[in-house]
Amino acid sequence: MLGFGIDFGTTNSVAAVFDGRELTSFVDNNGRPHPSVLWFRGSEKPIIGRKAKDKLRDFGNIPGNQFIKSIKSQIKQETEIEIFGKNYHTWQVASEIFSFLKEDAVRGYPDYPEIKEAVITIPLYFNGQQRKAIRKAADNANIFVKSFIHEPFAAVIGYLFSNSNSIENLKTVKENILVFDWGGGTLDITLVKLDSGTISEVRANAS
Repeated sequence: MLGFGIDFGTTNSVAAVFDGRELTSFVDNNGRPHPSVLWFRGSEKPIIGRKAKDKLRDFGNIPGNQFIKSIKSQIKQETEIEIFGKNYHTWQVASEIFSFLKEDAVRGYPDYPEIKEAVITIPLYFNGQQRKAIRKAADNANIFVKSFIHEPFAAVIGYLFSNSNSIENLKTVKENILVFDWGGGTLDITLVKLDSGTISEVRANAS
């Protein structure tokens, strides 16, 4: 059974799939996550990711082009953004990134035709209204949010599943792990208890 995850970040975003044995991240051609940058050109579908970021310097001040960065930071402010004379909710703009990540994952995993649901990472400080906005963005991209997971906690899971050897070794380890999550202007810290290869307790969170 496949499980999809989406890391919707302020600076970069990426989708991944876990098939029960291996974790695959859908990165760009340079092996890096996709920049959370949108490039709007009139009524055309926005260009998202590395190409949008690379063209920001050349087209950022040219009429007929509009770039949006750090939409995740804006989504928590519940504001609207004007794009060529029309106002959009921040979650509507964010949904374009979710659609892009969905399409990117399907290209990278052609045997699975569509992402219908996904686990999505969120910062520790996101409140109910902000989670609702993320749900709206994902839903607008036809992705059901199966659950949210805090970003530092997701980092621990990524560490545990980084390779099969580490998982085998960790089965005998009992210790606390302190996770530092540097985001786009934020720093979240989580202390978790590791017991025989599983996360038995989240002991503390701080932002």
